[in-house]
Amino acid sequence: MVFLLNEEPDFTRCAICEEQLFKPGPSNFVALLSCSHSFHVGCIAAVAVDGNIKSLGSDYKEAKCPVCRRMMTCEERNHIQSIDDSRETTVDNMGIRSVYAGKESRLVRCEYLEDGNTLFYEGKTGKERCVRNLLFNGLNEFFEGEKGAERLVLKEYTNCKTYFKGDTGNEYIVRKVFENGDTEVYEGQQGNERMVEKKFPNQDVAFYKGERNNEQLVAIYSINGTRSYFEGENQSERRIVSSELPSGNTCFYKGDMGKERLVRKEFANGDIDYYKGESGLEELEKQVRSTVSDFTDVCKRFRVA
Repeated sequence: MVFLLNEEPDFTRCAICEEQLFKPGPSNFVALLSCSHSFHVGCIAAVAVDGNIKSLGSDYKEAKCPVCRRMMTCEERNHIQSIDDSRETTVDNMGIRSVYAGKESRLVRCEYLEDGNTLFYEGKTGKERCVRNLLFNGLNEFFEGEKGAERLVLKEYTNCKTYFKGDTGNEYIVRKVFENGDTEVYEGQQGNERMVEKKFPNQDVAFYKGERNNEQLVAIYSINGTRSYFEGENQSERRIVSSELPSGNTCFYKGDMGKERLVRKEFANGDIDYYKGESGLEELEKQVRSTVSDFTDVCKRFRVA
């Protein structure tokens, strides 16, 4: 049986080190054996794991209570070993609190007391690699790679996750996923990443060109099959100039952003309609029929087609 300090058995001292059982700290565990003798987990672990008597003709090492010599059960030994492996010790040095786990003193985290950041580690002793950085403001950075060559792969912000690629020290943004479902795709090396694509929750996709922080919208592909194209000197003046419809027809527009007016519609069969008027009030001004369309009308008139 293994329990934490907040439990109070009848015993006050470890039968091995003879010190108080209940030492303050988050990792001080006490083992109470079925024979009713109690020990610090760190003290009894060596006996539970390695045993104290080697049976004749066998490599199996028996483990007995150091006080009454009663045989420890396999369940007790396994439980003590698992708790011992998870015990943590701390070392404070130059404002950094390093936390180690298990009897092999494997580094699991470093707490930077001044700035409030905490680094988390994984891996065997001597090969611990940083896998996460918990920043003072609650944000997270995640890393991959071997010790000394960890590379940033993800930053978690309050409403956004930013993904990275590249070698250590040269990581560059490749994607941002927002809480509202938008996804931005980037190209370019570190410091020069530019957005080239934006996907919306409704599956519409917007395409951009231009340098970093000055990307300009050039097209939107809608889920319904419509493809709209844009022009303008800067992002704040981008205006729609044409739309390709699923039917094969194409609409052309003129005017400032937000006030674009339909001026021409080209049909898949070659017909063209021209429009006049302000945005939202366009009127058909002229129709131009293609040769194919005229021939089809003639055929219909004479019941040839």
